[in-house]
Amino acid sequence: MKPLTHRLAPLLLILIITLGFWRLLSPDFSVRWDIVTVHYNHLNFAAQTYAETHQLPLWNPYQYGGYPFIADPQPAIFYPPNLLLIITNHVTLANVKALLLAHLLLAGLSMYALLRRRHRQHHHSAQIALFGAVIFTFSGFFVGHASHLGMIIAYSWLPIMIALIDMGFTRRQLRFSLATAGVAALIILSGHMQSVLAIMSFISIYIIYRSVSPLPEKPPSETTPPTATTKPRHRFWFTAAFFLITFAFATSLTAIQLLPTADFSQQTLRSNITLDHAQTEALQPESFLTMIIPNLFNTVMNPIYWGPWSAAQNYLYFGIIPLIIVGCCWAVMKKTAPNPGTQREMIFLLLAAIITVLFMLGPFSFVQPTAYFFLPFFDKFRAPANVSGLLFFVLSLIAAQTVAHLPAMPIPDRHALAQKLAKTARILLPLLGVFLFQALLFRAWFFFTNRTSLPLNFFINLSAGLIITATFTAIGFFILRQYLNERWSYEKFTTILLIITTLDLVGLTISHQLVAVSRPASEAEKFSATQQFFVDEKNAYPLHPFRVWSDTNEQYFLRGKTQLVKGYNPLVFSDFAQFIEPAKADETYWNHITQALNVRYNETATPVATPTPTAVAKEWQPTSRPEITRNPQTLRWAWFVPQVKNFAGTTTEEYIDEFIRSKPHKIAFLEKNGESAAAAEKMAKKYKIKKSATAEVTSYQPNKITFTTHNEDDGFLVISEIFMPGWSATIDGQAAPLYRTDVVLRGLQLTAGDHEVSLNYRSSAFDRGRAISLTTLKIYGVGIFIVIVQKTLKRQKTKIA
Repeated sequence: MKPLTHRLAPLLLILIITLGFWRLLSPDFSVRWDIVTVHYNHLNFAAQTYAETHQLPLWNPYQYGGYPFIADPQPAIFYPPNLLLIITNHVTLANVKALLLAHLLLAGLSMYALLRRRHRQHHHSAQIALFGAVIFTFSGFFVGHASHLGMIIAYSWLPIMIALIDMGFTRRQLRFSLATAGVAALIILSGHMQSVLAIMSFISIYIIYRSVSPLPEKPPSETTPPTATTKPRHRFWFTAAFFLITFAFATSLTAIQLLPTADFSQQTLRSNITLDHAQTEALQPESFLTMIIPNLFNTVMNPIYWGPWSAAQNYLYFGIIPLIIVGCCWAVMKKTAPNPGTQREMIFLLLAAIITVLFMLGPFSFVQPTAYFFLPFFDKFRAPANVSGLLFFVLSLIAAQTVAHLPAMPIPDRHALAQKLAKTARILLPLLGVFLFQALLFRAWFFFTNRTSLPLNFFINLSAGLIITATFTAIGFFILRQYLNERWSYEKFTTILLIITTLDLVGLTISHQLVAVSRPASEAEKFSATQQFFVDEKNAYPLHPFRVWSDTNEQYFLRGKTQLVKGYNPLVFSDFAQFIEPAKADETYWNHITQALNVRYNETATPVATPTPTAVAKEWQPTSRPEITRNPQTLRWAWFVPQVKNFAGTTTEEYIDEFIRSKPHKIAFLEKNGESAAAAEKMAKKYKIKKSATAEVTSYQPNKITFTTHNEDDGFLVISEIFMPGWSATIDGQAAPLYRTDVVLRGLQLTAGDHEVSLNYRSSAFDRGRAISLTTLKIYGVGIFIVIVQKTLKRQKTKIA
């Protein structure tokens, strides 16, 4: 049996990944959750805005009252493929699905390239690399988090980054730090900052480790002679330079995203996240069973999931046979690795896996709390189970390295290991039988007690999963024993190992509910009847903005350009969150806030004719849809107030208390602090307001709003848009001060007469970041050009010689 060639192996890997995730290519299946609600809708919003205004949206007025869109990293609008889709206005669900599949292919091929290089001296390196790439791509991370595009993008580049670091330290050439910086920049621009933090933390430790530990299995052509460059002092300076170049260029190239995010995050709830909040969505200990029984919680073949929240974070399957091999890793390495560097490599990987698992456990271990209190940025993120991509990356390296070293294992040690595996099988297989028997008893008990109506296929799927698990476990132990007992050749062993692992993982992925659901993509792009109601209302009166108070938190409102009071936003403006929090618990405040925020409609999660609280329900009118009610008392988008008062308090809570006791259509409260204090004192008076006073919108865009006003006397206009530094106003072309009014809104003083007013948003952090990124990109381009020229000249000299 001939070894797999390196020309055929990548093609075979592409075929395997495409087969496993084939539903991403089919119009009859749709992805679900975040990839639609977050990524697709945000990219669609950016593309629509760019097509209409030829500008990227810096501000998003359609969610949580409004916030700096450019500061939210999750849409990843500066990630090159996303930016291309936005500029060309080709953001469709089909293209987003294709983008997901492309990065799954990138993950597999980059992992193959990394393992191929690490084991290039091995006669069967193609099969070993293909084995590790299949494990990595079809692991619980990529399958479970298929709806989280930013996470998939970030970890798909990780193997390439590790390979570049390996080459840089093997050859002692700093030019690889430039390439590493480019890949790091792409990871940062992927948008999922928790994944970025986990990867960059691992990379920092890996660079330090690589500086003190020689690479295992160096080919003679790359082995550095014992010159001065390998002395500890020189090694230190090389490592420091590599580290500095990598992270300096990476952060500078991505300053266009990092600076707005850092600037706005100080004003959000993420600036003060508690430890309890940071530990939400941690890995639950019982989820380790999914490493053996993938469908234990009905994750794979049935949408009735009954495991710990959430299904994506508590799915740890990466194959039965790879798990067995990882369990044997140290027994193999200590018998086959006389090179201390190789053993250090395995120890490093095992420690990385253990620490990652402990971190994922959140409150069940000490690692995540320690990181929260003592490491920078770890106190800004929750869901520690999301770093499972790092775990499966390390486990894939361990599995591939163990298989590569099996031929060097002495025969007596092989036989001893085969006996241990036989004993383990005798214990594990009966335990799986017990699990199966308990599942059947569980079904019978519910059937006879009639306490619930759990569907029969729930137990069929669970039983089938247990049977499949037992089968693959038995096969795994069998093929390992066949090789260890010298009944199979290494070629036959690696080929069957690869085939069985591929069948196991691909078979599960094809039917996995977390990858895609049986729903046409065109249906997922449509608005529901309720959402269409709001879209029609908005289209009927495009220059009369209004807001919806919705309990559904659907991102579809963003695509329909309908303003939501609530909605999903990972960077929630803390003052606005405090502003709306007590709304439905207080009758008076509910009236005031729905008026001030221009809330025309209230949508509830369950179809009811009236909103809460019930005391004000009679003031809201039913619509044609039972779950939607209309507010007849809204103040419209802007209104003149007869009186302005200064707020002299110091906290948002005091500001809200003052607002509750007032009526927003009669009194406007101005923030007295800051540069506007003197002007605010002069405006704190009463104004004459006539019924003829109006403010009419003439153009409404995310970055710019223009409107006309009419008032026969001097007046103060309250605008139902969120106040944020960066917004400026012009009246008849002349700059005018814009004031923070009524806790979170905007206010403007106008003289008598007719005026044309323009509100413009510019982010100084974005401007600085753009300048830094463009300058760094030019320097980076020059550096890459110099490296290419030097390499070309060196090749020409070699040919001449």
